[in-house]
Amino acid sequence: MTDENKQVEHIAWTSIESLHNVRKAVMKYPHLLAGYDSVVRYQAKVKLHGTNAGIRIDSDGTVTAMSRSACLTPESDNAGFAKWVEPRKQQFAKLASPNTPVIIYGEWAGPGIQKGVALNALSERIFAVFAARLPGFTLNLLTDPEGLRVLVDGIEGCYVLPWFNNGEKFEIDLTAPGENIQGVLDRINAHVEAVETCDPWCSALFGVRGVGEGLVFYPVDPKESLNDEYTSFSNLCFKAKGSLHKNIAKSKPVQADPTVVENVANFAKLVVTPARIEQGVRQVNGGEFVYDTKQLGEFMKWLNADILKETKDEIEASGLDEKQALRACMELARKQFLYEAGRT
Repeated sequence: MTDENKQVEHIAWTSIESLHNVRKAVMKYPHLLAGYDSVVRYQAKVKLHGTNAGIRIDSDGTVTAMSRSACLTPESDNAGFAKWVEPRKQQFAKLASPNTPVIIYGEWAGPGIQKGVALNALSERIFAVFAARLPGFTLNLLTDPEGLRVLVDGIEGCYVLPWFNNGEKFEIDLTAPGENIQGVLDRINAHVEAVETCDPWCSALFGVRGVGEGLVFYPVDPKESLNDEYTSFSNLCFKAKGSLHKNIAKSKPVQADPTVVENVANFAKLVVTPARIEQGVRQVNGGEFVYDTKQLGEFMKWLNADILKETKDEIEASGLDEKQALRACMELARKQFLYEAGRT
């Protein structure tokens, strides 16, 4: 029996950084490579442009929908995800396991959730699963598509993201000089450009051709047993977005080293991109892309935290003063927000 009124802990999906962030971290803290030597083998999945979502199934059968930042209900929702989960709760409850929760993570995507991608042309919204945390909670992370299909088989509207390009693998020496790994990075960048031209998963499964966001790279095949699969994944995974969806307007989707700029004005132009602004607007408006001046304060707060979290490497590599760099970003973002709000 479930307790609909109990307080459920929100457990967010990990934040996925760029490759140069991962390289910097493992060079500074070599223990992050536990289970691997400096060469990590990766496989990729298409990065869908929707909104991050999760489904938590507790041992008593309680099923809770989650966004990236909160537990959801049909009354306090994110782009209708909790309303979608509600009639499927009994099916998800069958996955309950004694003592520890099961969490299924994916992307809630489709018409009206984002814009400018192939998924917007689908007839209805979908939950595309890419990972799950299973019993043994801190130890077990499931990313293999076949295993994930077993979990959600038969649940209407659930799909599982396969490995990209028939499971192609990418070996990257995370501690090597940038020029030594440029060959594999060129191969990745070519793939990301192709995905942006046409999302291969959406095209193959739904017959809808159009823009894809990019790729996410999953560390696979550790050389020794891992004590904590989820933490290892969080430390080593990375993302590569196409030009239309980059939060940092750099020259290539994936780079060995951070982009360097000459001054804080150029830094602001680099990181205050249309993709980042849209992400922030949606974040403070329950997934809706609406410029509401009442939300300006919350938007600025989110943007400041997001830029600080994701662009420390660029600030450091460029030799900029952090406070001055952030101030320039806030001024530019505020002007753009108010300009767009005045147009609507």
